[in-house]
Amino acid sequence: MKKVKVNIERGADGSYGAYMPDMAGLDFTLIGNGSTIDEAVADFYNSYDELKQMNAQEGRETPEVEFDFNID
Repeated sequence: MKKVKVNIERGADGSYGAYMPDMAGLDFTLIGNGSTIDEAVADFYNSYDELKQMNAQEGRETPEVEFDFNID
């Protein structure tokens, strides 16, 4: 299982964003947004789940990854 770095930053409007600063050798990138850190992380995981569902419908496999969240 590949470990992928995810940064969490607070925006000027007070909301939080979670993003992959690089693709880590993957063929996708993900983001998540929310009014709290927990909401941004949950949205990020939701994006990953949606990617897995979309790939499954298209007969493609999604690599299993472990996300390493870092608050900037």
